[in-house]
Amino acid sequence: MAETSAKETRIKLEVMTHFDKDSSEFDFERTAPGYRLRHRLVRSLFTKEYRIGAIALDLGCGTGEYTLSLAQVGFNVIGGDFSKGMLVVAKSKIQSNKLAEKAQLIRLESTKLPFRNEVFDIITCIAVSDGYQILNDS
Repeated sequence: MAETSAKETRIKLEVMTHFDKDSSEFDFERTAPGYRLRHRLVRSLFTKEYRIGAIALDLGCGTGEYTLSLAQVGFNVIGGDFSKGMLVVAKSKIQSNKLAEKAQLIRLESTKLPFRNEVFDIITCIAVSDGYQILNDS
């Protein structure tokens, strides 16, 4: 496995810091009709195509919107994100909706997954590229 360069480490920390800082207001930015429509479409697609109880990975889960949504309809979900701040918000949502048995959270990098192959029935990776603009600006 290739080692991470000092520049890559700096960029990752900048991205994480950006999303940690943004975490408390992140959901307010995503209330526009387009975001809500995308959310409903994703939920509808998965409930139509996969059995309830399937195991899902929500990669780059952010504040847990899709993690929570999939857990609410009966999927077992692992939400993973690099930002501690985003995971704090996601954990709060999961706890307030009493879905801790259906949804687990883990801090991870999307390029270094700590799972065996073929563990998940579903993998979502929605809007993870939001961080790439930060990378490109660096």
